[in-house]
Amino acid sequence: MITVIVPPFLAHPAPNALCAESDPDLWASEDRPGIKEAKKICLRCPLVKDCAQWATDTREPHGVWGALTAHQRERIRTKRATPRDDRRRLIDSLIAAGIDAQTLARKAGLKHKTAVNYLRLWRQQHPEAA
Repeated sequence: MITVIVPPFLAHPAPNALCAESDPDLWASEDRPGIKEAKKICLRCPLVKDCAQWATDTREPHGVWGALTAHQRERIRTKRATPRDDRRRLIDSLIAAGIDAQTLARKAGLKHKTAVNYLRLWRQQHPEAA
């Protein structure tokens, strides 16, 4: 039996999660018909993008999540992951934590002017957080 961590958006049974209405073993299926059936259910689910994103970001090694197998998620992750992406995620998380430009510059290895620009752009893209 495989144990998986339940993503936060599924921790409390989500009313729209179609996987919650299906056989749990289907999602860990390793045969082609089982995988195909799980993907069909995923593709009808309104949470498909959230599941795929979560499983890819957390490197979930088992099962079908968001209509993607572990192998497909790994291929997506390795294609999109670059040092630049990692740095951008670091910058975004620091800004979301509420740090100032000087601290951002120091922690992310940026010039002060670049840090100020990142802060300005981030606040424009996330007005609810500013």
